[in-house]
Amino acid sequence: MIAIKWYALKITIGEEEAVEKQLKNAGFEVLNPKYQLRERKNGQWREKEKYLLSGYVLVKTELTAEIYYQLKNMWYISYLLKGEIKETEIEYMKSCALLTQASTIEYRQNQIIYSGGIKDHIERIVKVDKRKERALISFELGEETILRWLPVKIIKGKQAHK
Repeated sequence: MIAIKWYALKITIGEEEAVEKQLKNAGFEVLNPKYQLRERKNGQWREKEKYLLSGYVLVKTELTAEIYYQLKNMWYISYLLKGEIKETEIEYMKSCALLTQASTIEYRQNQIIYSGGIKDHIERIVKVDKRKERALISFELGEETILRWLPVKIIKGKQAHK
């Protein structure tokens, strides 16, 4: 008996919306999470919606040989990543839109204090860019690890005086 599981598809970057629509029309359950990013362009701050996993789409299916070849033959899909995606990873990705809105990293003296959604996932932080207020977060897609920059609020506390 083959179980229904989540898999990651590597797709053409920029085609996320079209791929999601085509897969849904073909009867697949699709996850393509988005988040809000605050960007500065021409001196103005703007809110922009971005795909969390640009270049990838997640699909929940019973991966039979027939379905594998159906997915493989779709023009916008480059390949299927090895391995299934754990349900805990799926839940984490779904929560990332909220996580980015409420996560704070505070630098106070010789301490770093994490709050909001990021507090429960400190081990996923690879790097922090204080100037751009972003954290490089790791995601497990099957047997591959991918990294994405996500927005966080940075609070710079007072430094200890010598």
